[in-house]
Amino acid sequence: MNPEGRDAIIKEPFMHDKGWFHMPQASGLGFEIDHRQLEKYGKCFFKAS
Repeated sequence: MNPEGRDAIIKEPFMHDKGWFHMPQASGLGFEIDHRQLEKYGKCFFKAS
């Protein structure tokens, strides 16, 4: 997945400031997945059977 695809599937992209990463403050993992974009950029590498 290219950077555009990686950033597109996250509702609010990760912010960097002069080499510093600002940790997301949302609950859980700190980010939300945009499911519509995930369908466009995501790939299925295997399926559970």
